Amino acid sequence: MILRKLSDAIREQNWFTVVLEILVVVVGIYIGLQADEWNQTRKENQRAERTLEDLRIEFVTINHAANDLAVYYKDLVGNLELLIGSLRAGEIKPQHEAAIRDVITFGGKFGIRRCRVPGHY
Repeated sequence: MILRKLSDAIREQNWFTVVLEILVVVVGIYIGLQADEWNQTRKENQRAERTLEDLRIEFVTINHAANDLAVYYKDLVGNLELLIGSLRAGEIKPQHEAAIRDVITFGGKFGIRRCRVPGHY
């Protein structure tokens, strides 16, 4: 339809109509490209928002895990201190047996090969 009008206007040498038809096509293409650009930007913003939300959830999970590990390692260090104190004293108190057993059991899983007590090699 547009090509027919354009070819008729060229044959009739109606340059105003030719320029107007070309301008309408160019503006239409520009508006279409701009709408596509806006849509792409909108999609990218949505993807970025989803990614940020996923990261926020992941960081909350990591924070909880890190807090749990901090408590666990604090307990492990406390149990190691009980073990060292018991070794220095030369006796294991009955109330410390479970904690010392745990530190010996789990300490080996963390690569502790030899427990060095100051003054004892």
